[in-house]
Amino acid sequence: MGSAKQNKFSQPLHLSVKGLPEFITSLEQFDQALSRKTLITSELFAKLLTLDDDRLNSLTSATRQAADLLQRVLKRAVGSPNAVDELFRKLGSAFFTEDHSWRKLFMTLSALPSKRDEIKLLALSKYRNYLLARLAALNSIGSNRLQSQIHVTADSEAESVTELVVQRPGVTQELSSSETIIRDVVQLPKGKTTPVRAEDMACVDVWMAKRRFRIEMWDKTSFIDSHGQSAKLKEGRNLIGRALHNDVVVDAEYPEVSRNHMIVDIRDGRPVGITDLSSGGTFISRTLVSVPKKVARAS
Repeated sequence: MGSAKQNKFSQPLHLSVKGLPEFITSLEQFDQALSRKTLITSELFAKLLTLDDDRLNSLTSATRQAADLLQRVLKRAVGSPNAVDELFRKLGSAFFTEDHSWRKLFMTLSALPSKRDEIKLLALSKYRNYLLARLAALNSIGSNRLQSQIHVTADSEAESVTELVVQRPGVTQELSSSETIIRDVVQLPKGKTTPVRAEDMACVDVWMAKRRFRIEMWDKTSFIDSHGQSAKLKEGRNLIGRALHNDVVVDAEYPEVSRNHMIVDIRDGRPVGITDLSSGGTFISRTLVSVPKKVARAS
């Protein structure tokens, strides 16, 4: 009880930063809020996947240098009077070029008095955790690309883009041989994570281009193709496509499926989000698309 009281701020910390509560009332609450910002979301991972090799290598190097720099300065700052404020002055806006929301947070914190150094140090420590998580993601993408280059096959040919027609109720139309009809589905926006509502379902159908696949949630969460071939989905992020480095490798007989086609986020054994990465599109039933609720800010 005593330590909890000591953690409470005499005056709530007012923030106006995306992804954080407007008012922070304790160091513990600030810690929990920042921990969420250290995660590499599937949407961010999707953006990193689109980087060309030169940009990927450059960002990997810059992220590693930034994390190392923060490690050194944090060691010097702990217990040194005025060291934290001096550190904030040295960390110019260029340091946060890739992390605009973090930059806004640090600009807000830099205006705080020295008596709140513990808040600033915690933010710097969490930002380093974020940099390390981003570095791990970049290294993973780089390693996967190298693996794909080693296994050069016919898979490297240009991916075909399938023309899809979403049928409207009561409308009858003829299709050409290159079109596939899919009923009552929505196409997911490319590069954006779409929340999925599948709490009470035993399985979820997903169309990757014109091909139908299924996510089953029985004794284990599995991804199943039209031939019944099954691959286990793990908790967290699952990259799915034809490339050999994917968490789930789709058979090469599905040429419409992109090499990196989509990301499926699994939580507690159920899909909670899907991020399309493909040229041919990813589709799910419109009833599965979850509309996020607005979170009321504390007053």
